[in-house]
Amino acid sequence: MHPARSPLPAVRRTARLGIAMLCTGILAASAAPLPVQAAGQPAPADPPLIAHYPFDEGTGTVAADASGGGHTGALRSSAAWSRGIVGPADLALDGRGGFVDVPGAVIDTTRSFTVSAWVRLNATQGYQTFVSEDGAQVSAFYLQFRDDTRRFAFTRITTDAVAPGTFASATFAPRTNTWYFLTGVYDAPAQALRLYVNGAFQQSVAFTSPWRAPGDLVIGRGRFAGNLVDFVGGQIDDVRIHDGVLSPRAIGTLATSGRWRFDEGAGVTAADATGHGHAGTLAGGAGWTAGVDGPHALALAGGGQEVDVADPVLATDESLSVSAWVRLRDGAGAQSFVAVDGDQASSLSLELRGDTGLFAFTRTATDAAGAPTTSATASAPPAAGVWYHLAAVSDRAAGTLSLYVDGALQQTVPFASPWRAAGELRIGRGVRSGAVDDVQAFQYALTPDQVMTLVAAGHWSFDDGADDASPNEDDGAITGATPVRGARLD
Repeated sequence: MHPARSPLPAVRRTARLGIAMLCTGILAASAAPLPVQAAGQPAPADPPLIAHYPFDEGTGTVAADASGGGHTGALRSSAAWSRGIVGPADLALDGRGGFVDVPGAVIDTTRSFTVSAWVRLNATQGYQTFVSEDGAQVSAFYLQFRDDTRRFAFTRITTDAVAPGTFASATFAPRTNTWYFLTGVYDAPAQALRLYVNGAFQQSVAFTSPWRAPGDLVIGRGRFAGNLVDFVGGQIDDVRIHDGVLSPRAIGTLATSGRWRFDEGAGVTAADATGHGHAGTLAGGAGWTAGVDGPHALALAGGGQEVDVADPVLATDESLSVSAWVRLRDGAGAQSFVAVDGDQASSLSLELRGDTGLFAFTRTATDAAGAPTTSATASAPPAAGVWYHLAAVSDRAAGTLSLYVDGALQQTVPFASPWRAAGELRIGRGVRSGAVDDVQAFQYALTPDQVMTLVAAGHWSFDDGADDASPNEDDGAITGATPVRGARLD
């Protein structure tokens, strides 16, 4: 049996207090001032969405603006369509001249703004700009892949002329044929550029000389020395422009494909907390109980009780991760906490295996009944009545599956044949007597640090303010200090 442990709620309270006492420690490196919120003031509301390109048309030469702002884009040259990572279609670019042009200066680049996009590169060489806005000689900003660093960056130039750029850089080199969610932030009051990748803060740098771009918003290229340059070879999806500084939490939410907190406590609807519209429906008499993360959780007692989400939420042939808090009172038989169905088989299942009695992350080789399966498995069986946090990672580029229990890696195994399921995402199918809480789905491979953040009672990195990155969202406020590179709060 699993070793006896203290009740989880007490552990979580102690962890929160302990981390809070460490908030006077060293700040993570940053070359620009970080946002400071005065004590006692509520966090500012997130800024409005002023342009949004889902690229779900799949045909024609028009890219609609889903924000309602009327900033319609036009596909130029060789720009085309392919299967999307968010929705049914995306923008496909061959690196030889295709792009999307949006007439007029959508963004006032002297003011704060946030730009985000899902991107996938065919090759990691040559400058490639995903979103920009034209000046006469150069772009006012470039959300891009840089050839000199071979990393993603959010770049600005101090004047509408050829000159070196100032850029916030990613901390790692990206892989080809892998989707990433990029977010660039220009914070005018803080005079700073920030970059996030897959919702995770990368770098903040000072930028003090903004200028207003007079030209078009462009997706898939940049401008330099008056020439059209930096054509993207790859795919772009779900481009969004916000008129102001999007908060770190809001950026993390955009990077999350679906989240079901189960805090309703009544009714038959489980809302998707990301705002992406993937609401679930309680079926078979599933109900509510006390939660481990928030006031309520999903209560299950077998007999067909589950939550059904009417679409797959995830593109299961790409890198992905799922996580959930689970508590079992009956550990007998196969029990699935999160699954995505195909026609004949589930593409993936975060589960308790009936043959071993162990937690596992299982994927099937094909969408066929009786198809071979591959599982990353826990090292010991769970104890009855104890909450556990499970996180499963399918890394397409690495060709692996990994399972974490309470933040600890259990096993990583090879898996090289992911396929895309078109059915429903299901939560709690076959759970005989137990509860599930705070299920999350991500369209990228979580890092070990990101898994630990999901488990933590509180996580204040101070990389981008005093927001709590853990699910508890216990934000702090920096008072009596100005965060700078290498400094302490004292």
